Amino acid sequence: MSTTKRSSSTDSSNSSSSNPSTHSSSVPPKKRQRVVAEQPRLVVASGEELDIGVLRYQNKRLAERLQQRQRLEADLKSRIEQLEKKQTSDEVITYVINRYWNQLNEDLRVLLLRFDAETSDETENKNENEETTSFLRQLSNWDKEEMDEN
Repeated sequence: MSTTKRSSSTDSSNSSSSNPSTHSSSVPPKKRQRVVAEQPRLVVASGEELDIGVLRYQNKRLAERLQQRQRLEADLKSRIEQLEKKQTSDEVITYVINRYWNQLNEDLRVLLLRFDAETSDETENKNENEETTSFLRQLSNWDKEEMDEN
């Protein structure tokens, strides 16, 4: 299309240069070439081609959005895996702490039982000692009374 315009402009410039009378009344050939610039064209042959172009554009944008969402999904899945691993290790730590806490609790219970048993034994021994001593005193008093009677 542009070749025909250029050739016609060069033809007219050639014809004007050969004819000096027309040259003075017409625009110089250099200016004509600047005026005869080819316009950018968006040629759409039909509405169907326009629809195809729009659909291609929409498809491209949708594909980009899909890739972005897939990357986001992959990032979120990896984050979930990290959190699950952390939760598992935290649960293991909690289990170990709980086990040691229960062991400490049992050890304290046993110590308290032993302490209570020893304390009660000491109390019983004191009571027994007092009872024994009082019994022995009583016996000794009886012996003295019996001796005095005899």
